[in-house]
Amino acid sequence: MKRLLHFLSLITMLISACSQIPSSVTINLGSPTNTAAPAPTLLPPTQVAPPTAAPLKPTAAPPTVASPSAAPTTKSSTQDYITFSINTQEFVYTAQSIALLNRIVDLHEKHQVAVDIFLATEMTDIYESQAPDLLKRLKASPVVSISYHTRPPKPYHNDFDWLGLDKMSAKQQYDTIMNYETHGLDMVTGQPTSANGGYKKLKEYMGYAPYIASALSDKDVANSVYSVFKDLGAVFTIVHGRTVNVGDTQSGLYLKPEHVDLRIFEHVGKNVEGVITSAIDEAHNAKNAKAPYFIGVKMHDNDFIAEKSAWLTIYGAKPRKPPYNTSLKANLLTADKQAAMWTLYESTVIYVASLRTQGKVTAVNAPTMLAMVKK
Repeated sequence: MKRLLHFLSLITMLISACSQIPSSVTINLGSPTNTAAPAPTLLPPTQVAPPTAAPLKPTAAPPTVASPSAAPTTKSSTQDYITFSINTQEFVYTAQSIALLNRIVDLHEKHQVAVDIFLATEMTDIYESQAPDLLKRLKASPVVSISYHTRPPKPYHNDFDWLGLDKMSAKQQYDTIMNYETHGLDMVTGQPTSANGGYKKLKEYMGYAPYIASALSDKDVANSVYSVFKDLGAVFTIVHGRTVNVGDTQSGLYLKPEHVDLRIFEHVGKNVEGVITSAIDEAHNAKNAKAPYFIGVKMHDNDFIAEKSAWLTIYGAKPRKPPYNTSLKANLLTADKQAAMWTLYESTVIYVASLRTQGKVTAVNAPTMLAMVKK
């Protein structure tokens, strides 16, 4: 009994002692004492955007990439002139000549490249009867200038004096040539007709005197030929085989300036850029040449159509005396050859237009040349 009382007394004392411990003290019952400092409370990390990197700059300029081959450069660009001359003379294959001439005008109008178109007596008559709208177009086109040239059977074409003009006085020559150039032409007899024709008819049809009268004549009659054309209103004539500078004259007519006679029909299959560049270089180096320099690009309608011109086919064989067999025909070019000739000419016009755009050449025709010689 005494032991029970003593045990209860101890329990009471223990409870009393525990009640005296401050409430802030924690007693760890049954765990090792933790002497480390409590871990700090961590706030959520701040979200910082990564720095924006500046664009990287190349340490060297990027390599230059070569552009497609440029057009060949030319010398003294502002002093280089190109003329285009189309000589119509295909009086046998007339439908082809008419279609071709329309196509040529289309090309020159599209690229705004000036051109001189030369008509002979018989071509004026053919176009008048078979294609009057073509003549109207030639008259109205802003890029076309009309000029005139002679062909056999007229007896004052060079090496074709079947009439004996060289035996006549200067007055007789003049009167005979004037009669031809104011009347039509009989292609069989070679004689003038009573109809209106020649240079005079073309002048009346166009409403202005054709600027250039090209008549390659023998020296015994040349002065009489020049006199007739001058009196009818022409201002230029043409000579070949020598340098002709701006302002040069012959028997009262200006000479069409030309330092290179570029017969482009002889260059089928060649690189047009090279042909033109070579011609410009040749013009600059021509004997007695003075700036401005002129390259004359020349074509004939038959170059696109037949193997030989109609007038050479009919009038070329000796003896060159009437009557002439006008039923003779040259063979037509094959379709491939016709296409190749057109491609050559078209490429030439387009290339000259590109050089003009670059300021390297100027394409002109007779009205501009007249303004130049009269400065």
